[in-house]
Amino acid sequence: MTISSFNGYHSVMSLRIHNMRAQFTDLQRQLGTGQKAETFGGLGVQAGLDVALRQQLADVNAWQSTTEHTGLRLELLNQTFEQISAIATDAAEGTDPNAFDLLSDGQTAGQNIAMTSLAELFGLMNTDIGGRYLMSGKAVNTKPVEALGVVLNGDGTRAGFLQVRDERLEADLGPAVAAGNLGRIDVSSVGTTVTFAEDGVHPFGFKVTGVNSGLSNATVTGPAGSPATTDVTFTGDPVTGEVIRVYLDLPDGTTTDIALTVGGSGEPGTFAIGNTPADTAANFEAALADALAAEAATTLRSASGMAAADDFFGTTGGGEPQRVDGPPFDTATAMVSDSATTVVWYRGDNTAEDPRLGATARIDDSVTISYGLRANEEALVNIVKGLAVYGTETFTANDETDRARYSELADRSWYELAEQSGSNSLRALVSEFGTISYSVGTAEQRHVAAAGTLIEAVEGIESSNLEEVATKLLQLETLLEANYTTMSKLAEMSLTNYI
Repeated sequence: MTISSFNGYHSVMSLRIHNMRAQFTDLQRQLGTGQKAETFGGLGVQAGLDVALRQQLADVNAWQSTTEHTGLRLELLNQTFEQISAIATDAAEGTDPNAFDLLSDGQTAGQNIAMTSLAELFGLMNTDIGGRYLMSGKAVNTKPVEALGVVLNGDGTRAGFLQVRDERLEADLGPAVAAGNLGRIDVSSVGTTVTFAEDGVHPFGFKVTGVNSGLSNATVTGPAGSPATTDVTFTGDPVTGEVIRVYLDLPDGTTTDIALTVGGSGEPGTFAIGNTPADTAANFEAALADALAAEAATTLRSASGMAAADDFFGTTGGGEPQRVDGPPFDTATAMVSDSATTVVWYRGDNTAEDPRLGATARIDDSVTISYGLRANEEALVNIVKGLAVYGTETFTANDETDRARYSELADRSWYELAEQSGSNSLRALVSEFGTISYSVGTAEQRHVAAAGTLIEAVEGIESSNLEEVATKLLQLETLLEANYTTMSKLAEMSLTNYI
């Protein structure tokens, strides 16, 4: 009976030592790894919380990675915007309407700068990061814009901007008459009535929008009808110094007017009183034709170049380059789009969808940003147009008509290049992307803070307190030694010792 009791005690002691040895081994592992357990199951009741915290941390890390990559792209875009803004500003400063000082190539120094700036702008539009183009919308693997030489000069099969511009100019100037090209206005007279009328319903040339007559003994009818027709009938002699003014719309959306003053002997902008009303009408007809020809050679020609740039470069929202439906071009009545025969300068994604949707990123649990960009957005196209129109025209020195044409061209180009404040301006685009960048930066700061908190919480559950582990190891080592000593002494005892 006594021996049986001893054997039972020995078994209990052995089990106790075995458990302490297992605990000792686990504490040694914790001291070496710093972790409380090798599996989630070893964390006990905190295992579920630990799994949930780790999932949150994984989500935050994923968002943080997204914000880092997105932030890098946005930073590069913002730097590109700064360079584009500098290009436009410098080029605008060079568009002095009074600086008609031509170099040997028939251009001013400002025009040469414009061409260099246009090449630089095209290079910036083709910016990529890691093979991902930033201004192609969804087509991130497609270079956004065609080579500048092809865009301007074509490629032998497709017409470039210069050809499209020249065709548009022919259409806007119209057929030549004795006085010159009258901008698609027909001028004629019968007896005492002078008639000037648009030569058809089409988008080309001058459009007569009104007449303000201060002439005595003259009746003005119109403009009326489609195409617009205006009659001026002389019933007697007007008074010297009186003025009649004709208001005209231009192809690029701007306006101009022609003023004819009674009197003079053939000076531009005047017409003489004749011996009869019919003679006065004939003089007025000739003066009007000369004035239209002069305005066509300067103002209309410059406006035509800008309209051609609108036709060719204005492809925002799914559009295609437009060109005059001809030949013949001087009597054309419509525009046509044909990408097989006309260079498409922008090659990226180009649908009616909001360009920002071309690139999206989820930067938080409930925050998704859109930061797509297309090179053919209006804010950027305006700069392209200003540089292309201004930088490709040539002039003849000591030619007063060319001097006037240059002045008109410089004014129009300056307007496209100068910093505007509208919703489609570069300033608005920069502001929009600045707001997007701020959102990404703020999200990144939140993720850094959240990740730190979550890491601390996970470590609090999973990590061991090494000081406590070391203390427990020492205590357990002492207990083990004591138990081993006891077991050793018990093992040496015999029945004789017991009796």
